[in-house]
Order: sequence, then C-alpha cells, then structure tokens
Amino acid sequence: MRKKNWPALLLWLSCLLPLAGSAAALDNITADAASITIPVPAEWQDRELKLVAAPLCDSFRQGQSYPLPALFEGRPGKAIRIDRFQSGTDLLYDNFTLTGNDVALADGACVAAVEPAAARYRGPLLRPAEIKGISCVVDIDDAVKLGARYVHENIPLNRLLALDAGPEERIIEFEYNGEKIPFRASLVEYFDARFRQFYENGIAVFVVFFNEYSDSPANLPLRHPKTTAEPPMMLAAFNTATPEGIKYFTAATAFLAERYTRSDAEYGQICALIVGNEVQQHAVWYNMGKTPYQEVARDYAHAVRLAYLASRAYNPDLRIYISLEHHWSLGLKSSLQAVPGRALLEAFNQVVRTEGDFLWNLAFHPYPENLFNPRFWLDRSARNTADTPRITFRNLGQLVEIMSREPFLYRGQCRDIALTEQGFNLEAETPEAEQLQAAAYAYAYRKVKALSPRISAFILHRHADHPDEGGLKLGVWNSDLSKKRLMYDVFAAAGTPREEAAFAFALPVIGIASFEETPEAAERCQSIFDVPAEDLCFDFLAHLPEAEEENNLALEERDIVRAAGWLTRVLFQHPPADGWGRVGFAVTLPEAAGRNLQLGFETMLGHADSDGVRFRIAVDGEVIFDAVQQPGPPTSHLLDMTAYAGKKVKIDFLVEKYGNNSADWAYWVQPSLLRSDAAAD
Repeated sequence: MRKKNWPALLLWLSCLLPLAGSAAALDNITADAASITIPVPAEWQDRELKLVAAPLCDSFRQGQSYPLPALFEGRPGKAIRIDRFQSGTDLLYDNFTLTGNDVALADGACVAAVEPAAARYRGPLLRPAEIKGISCVVDIDDAVKLGARYVHENIPLNRLLALDAGPEERIIEFEYNGEKIPFRASLVEYFDARFRQFYENGIAVFVVFFNEYSDSPANLPLRHPKTTAEPPMMLAAFNTATPEGIKYFTAATAFLAERYTRSDAEYGQICALIVGNEVQQHAVWYNMGKTPYQEVARDYAHAVRLAYLASRAYNPDLRIYISLEHHWSLGLKSSLQAVPGRALLEAFNQVVRTEGDFLWNLAFHPYPENLFNPRFWLDRSARNTADTPRITFRNLGQLVEIMSREPFLYRGQCRDIALTEQGFNLEAETPEAEQLQAAAYAYAYRKVKALSPRISAFILHRHADHPDEGGLKLGVWNSDLSKKRLMYDVFAAAGTPREEAAFAFALPVIGIASFEETPEAAERCQSIFDVPAEDLCFDFLAHLPEAEEENNLALEERDIVRAAGWLTRVLFQHPPADGWGRVGFAVTLPEAAGRNLQLGFETMLGHADSDGVRFRIAVDGEVIFDAVQQPGPPTSHLLDMTAYAGKKVKIDFLVEKYGNNSADWAYWVQPSLLRSDAAAD
C-alpha cells in the first residue's frame, strides 16, 4: 500500500472546510520583496517542524496533485524565514501548513501583509476630507463644477487585459513575475486621461474592479469555473480557482496599483479598489452560478486577499474594499443565488481571520427599501437592530455600530466604510417629484456627514439618468443632459457655506423640524419583499405546482432582476394571441383576528418591446383588480382581502395582450397573501 501524504491530505481537508475549523495559529505572516516570514508560536519553537505550501485555489481542493516539498525542516526558533520566490514561483499567494510528526499543527494560513518598506511608492494618495461624490461621470468639467470630491470608475478585468488582442491592436506590456502580461493600450490611455483630470481637480477615484462575462477562448482563464453562461447582467466572478486565473487577476491588480498610485501621479491616481460588486447577490453581480454562500465567501475572500497582496507592494495607502448592498438579514441562507449580506459578511470575515487577517474595508450601498421610492425615512424594513432586514439611510448608524464591534475590527481599529453606489429615484417629471428627490439627497448627506469620518465617502449614483437602468431616474441630470434637476443645485451646495440655506426646503418635505430627527415608520411591514413569517398567509409561487392553468403560452416561476438591482421571484405568464391566460389557486384564508388580510404583488413587464399587458385578479369569478401595465417601472399593489377571511376561495391570475402579444412577458412579482395593520390600496 502506498504511504499517504498526510500533510497534503490535511491541507486539502482544511481547504474544503475553511469555516468549520478553529482559527489558524499562524498569525501575522508577512512578506517583503524577497522573503516571507512565518512567526512560530512559543510552544512550537523547540520542536522538529516542517513547513509546506500550496496554491490558494480550488484546483488543489478538488484533489489535483500538487507537490508539497518542505520549505523548512528543523527547529525554527521564533520565526521561519523563507525565500519568497522558489523555482520561479511567487509564494506570496500560497497558504502554509506547519506540521510536526506529520500532524498539521496549523494550516491554511496566508500572508497577511506585505511590508511597506518594500513598497515602490509611499503615498499618501489623494483622499479628501469632504465626503460628497458622484458616480458614472459623463462630463468631468461638470463634476468639478458640482464640487464632487469622489467618483467611482468601473474597470472590467477582461477588457483591461489584452489576452484576446488582435495582431493590429496596441498593447502595453507589464512585467510581472518574469512574464510579460499584455494590457489593452486604448483602454489604459482612456483611464489615464480621466484619472489625470480627476486628480488635477482634487477628485479621488474609487475603482470598481469587476469581470465581464466573455465567450472569448482567450479570456476563459479569467472566468471562475462556476460562472454560468449568459448570466443576467453579463458578469463573471474572478477566477481564484486555478493558478492561471490567480496569475492574471494579481497581474491586473498589480498593474493598476503600479500605474495609478505613483507619488508623481503621472497617470493620475486612484485611492481605492473595490473587488467585485454587491457580492451577496452573487448570481447577478458576482456570477459564481448556483453556489452555497460559504463557497462564495471563501473564493471572494481569496480574491480580496489577492488584490490586497498584489497592490500592497506598490503603495500601502491603496485601500481594498469588499462590496455589499442593503439587504442585511433579509433573504435565505439556503439560497444558491442571493443571501443576506450579514451572512455573506460573517462567512467572509471568518475565512479571512482563519487564514490570516488583513486590512479590507467595506463599500456599502444603502439604497432605499424600494429603489423607486426615494422616501428612505419611511423604510419599514430598516430597523435599529443588529438583525435589521435592511440597512438603508434610515438606519445607517446600525452599519457603523456593527462594524465597530469584534470580530470586524482590524488590530483593534475600525475598518473604513464608504458608500460607493446609492441614489434616489425621480418618481415623475414634476417639480414636486424633483423636490422629493432633492430632499432625499439632502437628508442622506446630513446623515452620512454625522457619521463621518467612520464613513469616508458618499458617492451618489448617478451623474445622469441611464435609459437601461430598469426605469430608474437617479441622475442630477436627465439622460441626454438637456435638463438638470433640483438635486443638482442641492448637491453643489452640500459641504459649502450655502448648505444650510439650500437644504432648508427639505425639512417640511420630509416632515421633520431638523435633520437630526427620524420620522416614525410603521413597525409592521407591508412590503411583499419583507413579510414576517408569521404574517405570510399564502405564497402563490410555492403553490404553483398545485395550481390550475389554461390558455397560457408560457407559465413558470422565474428569478428576474428587478429594477437593474436584485433577484426577485415572479410568476411569469405569457398571454395568448386571443383571450385570457389563467392560473388559478384554491386558497383557504385564515381568520382576520382583528387585522387586515391583503393580497400583495407588483405587476411588471420583462420585455421592453411589449405594447402592454392587461392584468386581472378574480376571486370566485368576481374581478377585484384590473390594470394595464406598460414597460418600465413595476407597479405595487395591496388588495384588501379581509372580506374573505375564513373562507375557501378560488383566486385567478389572468393576463391578456394589449396589442400584439409577441413580447408580452407578464410578471406577477412575489404574489402573496399577508396580514397587515395598514390599509390596502
């Protein structure tokens, strides 16, 4: 029988279950330009020990054979110091196992810091004290006029790297670990020009570093193996699963740090790198397919660590951020597509602490509860508790409080929080709607300012409306820059001597006497997106297999991306060429018990080419709802069902074309029967 390689087996098992074990005992592993230093706990210093390393990637966990030569054997003393480069391989991105008598004493530990003394540039990078910023800048001169001090810029990995460059395309070669890595010159020069102009005008840049889905064979190494084809937002997770994927990801991160953190700012500067986007919605914004969140957290933690280590060698002042949105405890941990932000963050942090803590920071998106409703101060699911369903501007202090506690501190200090994407929808093209939108910005700005410097930046999304953002109108300009909104002037006044006078209009709009107040919101949630379990009477989607249906061209449950944001469950019906498509449910309603019974849902169309769909709901044949939905924002509805309390009824969902039915993708968004203390429509 062949002798088992126990150190390799133990390392493999530790990587398979990184969240189940205790924290690694190998803390504070550091590296410089030439070496890696592993501190050894006092109780192990007089023992015969062996140190081995393995690549930080999934290929090893999946059982592929990697040689594990001893990097050190003997009695170590207080620390083991090894050459960082071994046989042409950089061990900076490996994890380390220390064994004694072929038993793993500590495993899965990674480099936690690259010594600043080895850094090429010593900063500090541009990072203004004023918090206000704006995203997706379409006119830099106008951003300067607005007084923006922060912006974010999106850089896609697959386009930055020129792995698929044609013979005539210009490239910039970057020497990385003895290999020349090609970068696309046209894109690099585009960002050079923008970053220089931002820097010259005192505007700091957050880079949102992400990976587009690409079918190019040359770009296949950039894409995580679990990325699904044709994903909703055409994105792909970073490939931390193979040595080749790690090579290209770290090379690209190093390139950005080398070029844009220079002390002379020759190409401009960036102050921060955000790794991915809204990762708890991982099927949409960080596409690892249908995957348990623990695996997403592990591989994302590796991507963030890799970015940190690769950039640290160039300028230690460059901050690395993770990205989360406003769903905090809301959602199911069992979901393979989107999970509560709290669950993802805790799992991420446990991986990081187990493998060796490093300085990551948090980029958060506290959008209002309903992206189409700017009245965040009435958000019912934003509560002042640590397990709040959402964290929005209403309860933003909760985020600061949570991140100020163990285990999220780094060496006893708070990590930075930056609000890097959030905005306020214009509900209609009216002066009143503009006032409401501008008031929301003024109130949010004051809330963030009160939490500064724990929150270092507030980047409003966006400079101008985008026509493909699910019907949202978030800009200080309209989409063609022909009209600026009232929010433009309020933004420009923020942080200036004009602020007090410019913000005064917002108080009566919100219904407060000062910006330190928070209006009361209903404690009982009416939202179909946050129904307490005890108040959910009937989930129509869960009972779809039992329903009757007739005359539908298509009928199914779908996960769709609502409002260019997050995954939502819908009942999809495609109406026929003639007549009504129907799906019927037999439901026994509970007694009202002194409360209201409501049928909550949204109507929405999934194709922009539809010319409208008529939606109806009938109870025992009597129509109680009839409306035409056009492409654009979804429409929310709460129907009073209290009269049917205690009865068994037949509820029919019906759809009919409103013209040509070819593009009529009719969505009933999360249809539910629920109890509520509030009145229905």
